Amino acid sequence: MTHEDFFNGIIKQLTSNTVDLVIFWTIIILCLSGIVYVYYIMPKYKEVSFNSKMNNFILNRYNLEDYEEEAINQVIRKNSINPPYMFYISQSTFEKYEGELLSRLKETCPTGVSARDTLTSLKERLYS
Repeated sequence: MTHEDFFNGIIKQLTSNTVDLVIFWTIIILCLSGIVYVYYIMPKYKEVSFNSKMNNFILNRYNLEDYEEEAINQVIRKNSINPPYMFYISQSTFEKYEGELLSRLKETCPTGVSARDTLTSLKERLYS
């Protein structure tokens, strides 16, 4: 037996093992990808999708103007209100940030529209 036969034998053994290892690691990676998708990506997507649907429902139901929506979204983002729709359905949350919302409405209201009247109208639409 020469050294070439020895190395050819090793290469043949490694070749079949390499294919087995590739198959093994492919299966492991696919299983881990499935677990990550099911337990992390899918719930996050469903949460984002639900929040988007809820936001659209609220905007359609209460007939919010663009500047009202913008002011409310600024307050929600600044104060990290989670879930965002809590601002619309909880009167105590709304009243807690009412002063800040008024200042945001003063910035976003078009000319000729009173921020205080808009806030009063918004409060009536949401909680009456």
